[in-house]
Amino acid sequence: MRPVVLLLLLTSPCAAQISTGMGASTGNPVSMVFERTQPHTLADGTHITNVTHEQFYRDSEGRTRTDHDVQLGGQSGGAPRSLVTVQDPVARFTLHWQTGGSSTAPRQFTSIDQDVLAERMPMRQPVHQAGDDPPLPQLHHAPVAPQEQTAERPRPTHTLKNLGTQQLLGASCEASRITVVYPPGSFGNDRPVTTTTERCMSHEFGRALREVVNDPRSGTRTLTVQSITRGEPDPMLFHPPADYAERSQTP
Repeated sequence: MRPVVLLLLLTSPCAAQISTGMGASTGNPVSMVFERTQPHTLADGTHITNVTHEQFYRDSEGRTRTDHDVQLGGQSGGAPRSLVTVQDPVARFTLHWQTGGSSTAPRQFTSIDQDVLAERMPMRQPVHQAGDDPPLPQLHHAPVAPQEQTAERPRPTHTLKNLGTQQLLGASCEASRITVVYPPGSFGNDRPVTTTTERCMSHEFGRALREVVNDPRSGTRTLTVQSITRGEPDPMLFHPPADYAERSQTP
């Protein structure tokens, strides 16, 4: 069994997270920037829209790096923070670290070898391949205890519609819309609740270039590509910063 790798960085503390999917897509190296919007409505009717950005890189070997803006509750001022995730299907590991922030307190991250992960989680989700139908968005329903799952409990209905091929910043993507209708009583609702997710999936890059989620419970969330640069990213992007210290232990 391969060891677990612990990475230490002298910045602010943050809890470690482990990715479980490696979903490699080789060829078509690219660097992209995305914008996310998330609305919030306060109890007094005040509307707040959070706007964050995401940088995505993939090299021709299938390595990926994603930088997510981090917004902490009550955070104001200080250096911006990003959570970085690197997935390497060649060396078979996943890393997480955080950039930015002003604290110098030490923090610890864990990177699990993918062969170790396969031993612990033998059931893997299939990888979406170019030419397949666009994958359905993951749907998160209200948790239901096993004893409550009866034949009488209302079930949501799902409808998938193909919206055809679209062009975004010179890249082709296949658009689809999934509509979910929750009948009354699904989660305490007294009338039907309808949500829609529109997604434009790029087979060239193996990911969505645009996504719009309309949910009356949380508003309209969007993810939109802002720039696409074809070509190999800097190889150093797929390695931890030089000031990481590395320590190994047996899981």
